Amino acid sequence: MIAVPDEDYQTACQKLQESEFHKTVPDRRPAPELLARLPNPDKVMRKVNKKYERLDKSTTIFDYPANHHLAVGLKLIVVPNSFANLPIQDAASDLPTKKYEVYGNIFHPLEEALIESMA
Repeated sequence: MIAVPDEDYQTACQKLQESEFHKTVPDRRPAPELLARLPNPDKVMRKVNKKYERLDKSTTIFDYPANHHLAVGLKLIVVPNSFANLPIQDAASDLPTKKYEVYGNIFHPLEEALIESMA
């Protein structure tokens, strides 16, 4: 999952698509043997998907390119910062910081930043 400033959200999604990442939808179905044990699997899946509705409307999910070493089983979720609520705007001014590991222009939030985002 990556959080980007809101003004860069559409550009980030476009750049990923240009790099052969493919938009996808989440598949939250449990294993078939679990579904088979449920009295009304469709109702359960509607409830599960309902709980993720806000996340799904606020983010974009991508499959990795087919030739990428992370292509099997992993998705990339792009999140606008207004949804993630990470203190990105403060990251550059807080350097050196306990909130982020910085790799060029990538700020990897550490525990303190993640906890603040939930406040």
